[in-house]
Amino acid sequence: QTSNLYNCVYRFLFTSHLDPKFISLKIIMGQSSRKPSKVTKQDIAILTIKFLRDSIKICLHKAECIIKDEQEITKKLLINGHREKAKSLLRRKLTLQNYLKAADQQLENLENVIFRLESSHMERKVIEALNVGNVALKNANNIMDVKYVKRILLETSEGIKKQ
Repeated sequence: QTSNLYNCVYRFLFTSHLDPKFISLKIIMGQSSRKPSKVTKQDIAILTIKFLRDSIKICLHKAECIIKDEQEITKKLLINGHREKAKSLLRRKLTLQNYLKAADQQLENLENVIFRLESSHMERKVIEALNVGNVALKNANNIMDVKYVKRILLETSEGIKKQ
């Protein structure tokens, strides 16, 4: 179900906006100026890497199923006395296990890349928020300088004394 969602998003991101018919239709309809997209290049990169991760997981699952099936076939061949065929299946199993190890390493690397991309995206948002807060604080300090605050405090204390 999630892969269907990924496929829909992938088709939308990479095909609909780049389709010449779609672009020419927008120009004819008078909508040539596009609103800036909320989808960033980093979002597309993360999504692409997640697609790759999912395809590797599917390949790993298929390879594991093949290994289990061939292991049962190997046992049957040994019971029936077909030793050479069993040896070739065992060699194939070894090759598939090496493939699984390499794919696991690639999967781990992809997970690390996804984590780094998402954390850098979050760090960028935090820095932008800090920058906005800093600008707001500077504006507040410019509005209320020390002399202005002292004058208000003095007027307030004089008003309290008069009461």
